[in-house]
Amino acid sequence: SCCCCCCCLLPRCFVLGSHSLYSSVGDDVSLPCTNVVHPDCSSTVWLFSRTESHSATEKVFQGKIQNEGNEGSERLGVGSDCSLRVRNIGAEDTGVYKNTTVYLSVLTISMSTPETDLKHPRNVTLRCSLLTYGGPVTCNSFVRDIVRVSWVNETGGELQGDSRYQVTRVSGCDITLTVKLWRKDKNRKWWCQLTEGTRKTFVYLTSKVSGGTMDPVGTIITAPQQPIDGQSPPKPSHSGTNNINELPISRIVLCVALPLMVIVYAVYTTRRNRPLAEVSSVIEL
Repeated sequence: SCCCCCCCLLPRCFVLGSHSLYSSVGDDVSLPCTNVVHPDCSSTVWLFSRTESHSATEKVFQGKIQNEGNEGSERLGVGSDCSLRVRNIGAEDTGVYKNTTVYLSVLTISMSTPETDLKHPRNVTLRCSLLTYGGPVTCNSFVRDIVRVSWVNETGGELQGDSRYQVTRVSGCDITLTVKLWRKDKNRKWWCQLTEGTRKTFVYLTSKVSGGTMDPVGTIITAPQQPIDGQSPPKPSHSGTNNINELPISRIVLCVALPLMVIVYAVYTTRRNRPLAEVSSVIEL
């Protein structure tokens, strides 16, 4: 048998000198199998262990999903290349998968402030954590030298502590952002970035304002943006009347000038095509 050394930053995979696969909550991943004996996957076995203290369980045996009635088994599948497909990744999927040995780490975002406490304005603490096989010990001793987790703004710049933001790095894989949310933060995306070398992936939460209270940020998790290697996250769009204020002046001028030009051209064409006497009578009117 052989081992595959790969790391996946959503949604594409690339070969690295490690046995790690990084994903985000809610995404789909494919764990590659390089130990294929039979092309029909009839000899393929996938084992899963959450931590070193947990015994391994069979996820796939002889190419078939095991314990299909159990919770989570409906999210599993075997690809035509005998890879293990996991849909809608959750924190409970963190661990080591053995066929090809792959360590799956999951990037999560949560909100520490209870929904009932979200008055407007209110300080809210967001937490971004990379869950790893072996827990915090594995993260602090190994993963932190490979990846970096940080909070970034809409242009990709790393957020630093200031009068509004308080960034606290709990560990190499755990970072919090405390911020006072205002009405102007409606539909703003709060980005957490995972960096591995020159490659990056992003997940975010969206804050929403309704009436005098702030909707729960932590429960409004949208699908991760498809990252482009080495690039910053796209600038979030804003809804409501703000879009009117952001229209370029050139567009406003064009909207006003174009109808006037059409009217002038129509009048000019009509006058050219009319007899002189008719045009004169029109002017007199």
